[in-house]
Amino acid sequence: MRDFGERLSALYEISKSLQSLQLEEVLRLVLDGVTSVIGFDRARLYLIDEEERSLRCRMAIGLEPERARKIVLPLRRESSIVARAVLDQKPYVVKDALSDPRVNYDLVRRLGIKSFVAVPMIGRKRVVGVVSADNLHSEREIAEEDFKLLVTFVNQAGVAIENAEMYEELKELNRTLEKRINDAMKELEENQRQLMQSEKLAALGQIAAGMAHELRNPLTSIKILLYSLIEEFNINEKRPEDVEVIKGEIGKMEELIRRFLDFARPSSPVLEKVNVNEVIEGVISLFGYQMKENDIVLRMNLSPKAEIMADKDHLRQLFLNLILNAIQAMPQGGELRIKTRISDGVLITTIRDTGGGIPKSIMDRIFEPFFTTKEEGIGLGLSIVDRIVKEHNGRIEVESIPGEGTEFKVYLQIGGEADGQDIDSG
Repeated sequence: MRDFGERLSALYEISKSLQSLQLEEVLRLVLDGVTSVIGFDRARLYLIDEEERSLRCRMAIGLEPERARKIVLPLRRESSIVARAVLDQKPYVVKDALSDPRVNYDLVRRLGIKSFVAVPMIGRKRVVGVVSADNLHSEREIAEEDFKLLVTFVNQAGVAIENAEMYEELKELNRTLEKRINDAMKELEENQRQLMQSEKLAALGQIAAGMAHELRNPLTSIKILLYSLIEEFNINEKRPEDVEVIKGEIGKMEELIRRFLDFARPSSPVLEKVNVNEVIEGVISLFGYQMKENDIVLRMNLSPKAEIMADKDHLRQLFLNLILNAIQAMPQGGELRIKTRISDGVLITTIRDTGGGIPKSIMDRIFEPFFTTKEEGIGLGLSIVDRIVKEHNGRIEVESIPGEGTEFKVYLQIGGEADGQDIDSG
């Protein structure tokens, strides 16, 4: 055992190190001073939990960390000497723990304590915690000299711990502020993106409407002239294949014009009770031959009572685009999975393909109008899907793994109670 002067000098050196603002480091230095320098066998350091009005053992020497962290004492005078030291703001020495009525008998028995000292750690304005120490192994009595050193050292530690706690609070506040700033920036960027998207949609809508009208008039003339030629020169019999090609190309142009107009001047939704399963099954029936030709296996798992208030024609258009995209993503065959389920008043429709997936580099652009990676596409399908979902106050999510496939999830609100039990319909 070092003499008083040596120990005082060693504690002074530790006290200088307590200026560290890292709370865990400060706590470790305090306990090292209590045990290695002052000479106690064991020491436990409690910090005050203001919300729960309790003392929590944050760190200990001579006790397993897991066991120490489980020690929580109520911050009431009658509960323990440790709590009394905090509330009275003065140290206590207990020479016979098993016979002292002020101690927490349960803790004393569990830790095998015979005698101990409890010293509050007092900061500038408040008590921050308490140190409890004992000599279990050496069974030395707590000398007056050890007690005085402990009180002096722990009082200095109180200010250091208070500073470290304030620093931790400032760091947490800084993290919170950074998160709020980042969230606000993301929200601002999203709002700007949506504003630009809205302006872009409005401009493109006007262009699309103008183009559609400009194309429709000459196309109508071509169509009339074709049927006049068929009737006058009987070219339908002379060159039937050419006539069919011309009719097909006219049909494609009419469909293109229709889609432009749907995009430019969308009709307001007319809400009615719609069975979504019937809409999906109706759309699937249109692609039966194509799926068979492309060797696509269909698996459907539809929830009963999948009814919502929606515009039936708009929903048909929505699922037509999503299912067509899924089929076109699997030209070499694959599996198309369609599922509906009800959760918390929301109908969730999942459409998953096993195609090539969507590259991450373009994932943020797939809902933009006129954005497409298809040679023959015009890039309106998913933008129309996105608009229909939004006009129904729903949302759409997409997950894609290149080389494995893509999954779209459409969330639409339903009215009334619904049974969420799934059935296998395919």
